[in-house]
Amino acid sequence: MGRFSDSPEKTACATGQYRFDTAVPKKIRELIGELERAGFVNRGGRGRHRNFTHPLGLRVTLSGQAGSDAHRYPEKEVRRKIELTQP
Repeated sequence: MGRFSDSPEKTACATGQYRFDTAVPKKIRELIGELERAGFVNRGGRGRHRNFTHPLGLRVTLSGQAGSDAHRYPEKEVRRKIELTQP
């Protein structure tokens, strides 16, 4: 089962039982690409923080290394901000 397959992956829990993971976390670099495709501009930041702005006045800040897994809250924020840019 690869990263982009449609079927869920089967992983063992600490109890020895199996659970199915349907969502693989996106990488920070994937979120950056989505923002840039939606028209956001990287305005820089300090350390590992990146500030993105959109001509409509929307702002998003992402933190972390580009190859790190993104947490759920930045993924939701990026998705919500991109939806706000759609006509």
